[in-house]
Amino acid sequence: MKKLLWIVAGYLNGSLLFAKYITKVLNKKDIVKDSEDKNPGTANAFMMGGAACGILVLCCELFKGFFPVYLFRQSFPDSALLSVIMIAPVLGHAFSIFHDFQGGKAIAVSFGVLLGLFPDMEAVWTLVVYYLLFSALRVSPHSKRSILTFLCFAATTAVRISNIYIVRGCIGISAIVIFKHIKMRNLPEESEANCLQKN
Repeated sequence: MKKLLWIVAGYLNGSLLFAKYITKVLNKKDIVKDSEDKNPGTANAFMMGGAACGILVLCCELFKGFFPVYLFRQSFPDSALLSVIMIAPVLGHAFSIFHDFQGGKAIAVSFGVLLGLFPDMEAVWTLVVYYLLFSALRVSPHSKRSILTFLCFAATTAVRISNIYIVRGCIGISAIVIFKHIKMRNLPEESEANCLQKN
């Protein structure tokens, strides 16, 4: 029962769209209505709210992925439900129960989840390497870059990581992110100036 509550809490936590809230409070802008791609993500927070707003949103998105996973592992270190708790915040961000099951593309929160696996850092470094690789190769548009990144990430973790629960979580996260990017592929790509990645 406690594990189930952790999963529900992770999903609800993930459903908090900080880019939407913080941009609204600090800059009086609706990031979903006013942005080109309608994505309540970190990059739009940087572009519409400025550096301070973007950094605050980025930290909140990372932390909302990090804490459920990290604290769950401390309480249940060998639980088979680790994969589910990894997926829960990402699923919440992509399909927020507080916003009619609409949400963002879930990249920043995915990084937060993988950081929550500390001290097991192979998964997060794998994702970083693929993003840097496809960025260096100038793969565009951004949606294609993200889809390729998460496809390679899922395949690599399946081969290299021995913990099957982490592998399942990585594959689940990748499936959600890829689905969201495919679903939103017909919307305009946002500018990447001064932004690291979309959320």
